[in-house]
Amino acid sequence: MSSYQEPLKEVGNCRVYEEQNVDVTLNNIKRFSKFCNRKNVKDMNEIARGGYGTVFNLNIDGVNYVLKKQQIEIDNPLDEMEREVSIPDLLQDIRRQDGQRISIPIFDCFFICVKGTLSRSNCFGEMYFIMEKGEGNCAELIVKRNGIFASEETKVVLLRDMLIKMIENIY
Repeated sequence: MSSYQEPLKEVGNCRVYEEQNVDVTLNNIKRFSKFCNRKNVKDMNEIARGGYGTVFNLNIDGVNYVLKKQQIEIDNPLDEMEREVSIPDLLQDIRRQDGQRISIPIFDCFFICVKGTLSRSNCFGEMYFIMEKGEGNCAELIVKRNGIFASEETKVVLLRDMLIKMIENIY
């Protein structure tokens, strides 16, 4: 079970903490995540790494979620980083014509700043947010060549549908 710690301050939808060790550990997630409070958090596994951070699968009460970690550099204002969370939050109730959401729900967001680096608008540390885990991705649809993806006709229909949905999301 979690032992949630109170934040030093809030920046938009995200809470700010100071800690000596900012590394992504199950213990830090349990301590600083309001969403994980009083839940059974286990099985954190890295699933992707890129220029915008690292993505983990996080099992909370038997349900898989995505935990995204981004490095905070001293020249990155926290409020600018928080926009990655607040914009999807604003869009959470907007739906496409087919009833699907255009935004993935984000359940929690927090910054862990290295002790002594927190100023009014920035720090050195890491940003974390927990969101719903989707199924499949665009690259899989394009690359996969077995099962339903083996037929060229089916693949064309699915790719066309994917592009239409992406355009509708942008609109």
